[in-house]
Amino acid sequence: MFGKPGPDIGAGLKWAWNAFTQNAFPLVGSLVIWMVAVGVLFGVPYGMAFVLAQPTSTTYREYSEYSEYSGTASTLQFGAASIVLVVVATVLLWLTIGALASALLTGYLKIADGQPVTLTSFLKPNRLGAMLGLQLLIVAATLIGFVLCIVPGIIIGFLTILAPLALLDRGLPVIEAIKTSVNLVKANIVPVLLMYLIAAALGTVGQFACLIGLFVAIPVSYLYQVYVYRELSGRPVVSSTPPTAPTVY
Repeated sequence: MFGKPGPDIGAGLKWAWNAFTQNAFPLVGSLVIWMVAVGVLFGVPYGMAFVLAQPTSTTYREYSEYSEYSGTASTLQFGAASIVLVVVATVLLWLTIGALASALLTGYLKIADGQPVTLTSFLKPNRLGAMLGLQLLIVAATLIGFVLCIVPGIIIGFLTILAPLALLDRGLPVIEAIKTSVNLVKANIVPVLLMYLIAAALGTVGQFACLIGLFVAIPVSYLYQVYVYRELSGRPVVSSTPPTAPTVY
């Protein structure tokens, strides 16, 4: 019911860590660049929306049998310009996250294939249109599931967790990538659940390390997810262990 035994967790984490240490600069550097891009492209128009908002104040009074109290509440009222800027910020955030996901995951998959990577390997979006469409479908389905009864939303999010990797790794159409993820997860519920929990644990540890640890935890957790995905797909990753130098006698 819960699928066959999954990939070796220790081996997966070791592979992810070795892959990270061998490519630390491009992995961390690209993540910093993408975080700055998200902050600027979303933060600037969103911040401007508040700058252009009109402050308003409301005076109110409350009476009781023995006293009278009055006060003033200040709020910001968004006009047309502020609303447009919020919409622009939201669209830019969606586009940037799509580009970020497609670029980073493509780079992680190259590492899994044993290909050499550089900083630009993690900055070039791959199949951006398909990734954006995939994200829209998954988010829409998940939101509908949450509205219906919360649990369906959680199930949808879990079943589609491998869809972005399937989309980029196999070059599948959006719907086929979703189907592939659903089938893989259904056949390997426990391994995928453990993968999710381990990735979440790595993220939590990274947050405790003054957030700087996230620049290590995020790449390592996603590399581990790539390892699990490839193992479940029957296409193991290329070893990330440096070759041992021959002994000279």
